[in-house]
Amino acid sequence: GFLLAPAAVCAVLAVPGSIYWISRASQAFTGETAAAFAPVFAADSQEGYLGREIGPDDAFLRFFRTGEAHQFAYANASNAVSVLSVKVGKDIHEIHPATHCLRSGGWFVESDGLRSVELPGRTAPLQVTEAIVQKGGARALVWIWYSTDKLSVGSFLRFRQLYSRNEDWHGFQVLTSLDLEERSLDRKRRELAAFLAGGK
Repeated sequence: GFLLAPAAVCAVLAVPGSIYWISRASQAFTGETAAAFAPVFAADSQEGYLGREIGPDDAFLRFFRTGEAHQFAYANASNAVSVLSVKVGKDIHEIHPATHCLRSGGWFVESDGLRSVELPGRTAPLQVTEAIVQKGGARALVWIWYSTDKLSVGSFLRFRQLYSRNEDWHGFQVLTSLDLEERSLDRKRRELAAFLAGGK
């Protein structure tokens, strides 16, 4: 048995996502909950932005077989934001850590971690997973969180711990472009917070 232990460890680490789960196990217990934040996105929902819903392709429909997922693109004179909004369906396994999906889409994840963000008009901070990603010379800031009509969480592991089929859960991913240098990060955080607070 002792001789096979190293092989067993290697086998576990070879399973997609196992390193993510192991490295972030503490988040299942430390991820904060906050008041619910589950905005309803639509083409005209965000004040000051022109928006449109992006029609799903076959791969998108195959991926979210039981959930209700929508993609939106928004823009104004100075900013552009893309949104993925998912009502979790009967198969919880359709919801993965967003950084896994981003990597699958060819993005390099520079960093990711929990962050509390202040939204105008909201009394308590919203906890999100914040990721900074790059692909093909493009760079982006991404916020991810999960919410019921009672509470919200930024940690994927905390979401999985709290998940129940007896409640409607929603997952959100919002992405906006960044400069290749750090100088626009704080400004983009403010713009993303204002974007989310501007829902009708």
